[in-house]
Amino acid sequence: VDASKVHCKMLNDHTYLVEAPLLRNEDEEEMEVQVESVPAITDGKKDDMQLVESSKPYETKLDLSVFEPDHITVKRRGNLVSVSADHSREEDGVKVSRSFRREFTVPEGVDYKHIKCVRDPKGHVAIMAPTTDKK
Repeated sequence: VDASKVHCKMLNDHTYLVEAPLLRNEDEEEMEVQVESVPAITDGKKDDMQLVESSKPYETKLDLSVFEPDHITVKRRGNLVSVSADHSREEDGVKVSRSFRREFTVPEGVDYKHIKCVRDPKGHVAIMAPTTDKK
């Protein structure tokens, strides 16, 4: 609550009512995480994103190669990250749809407010974050 705006009053039944407005909690707000494209760092082996990821102690990898970059959405609410991707198209009168959903909790000790999301040219997505500086 906003302690500077606490209000107190006595009611008819001789009880006190204490009121104060709630402060906005940024961790409760849903924020979209931008999916950045990175060029291939090596010749196409599994370690294509090794250089990018080596500076981030926490990472989760997802193979979303069947989706175009604009079909992928990554959102964060507090330490909960949700990844979704949807695609629909019609081929020869047949509708083809693909969907992907995954939610995970970023572990304690990871600075979830600084999550980054990168996608390599092959469609592999890495979600990374630094550890918190607890001294």
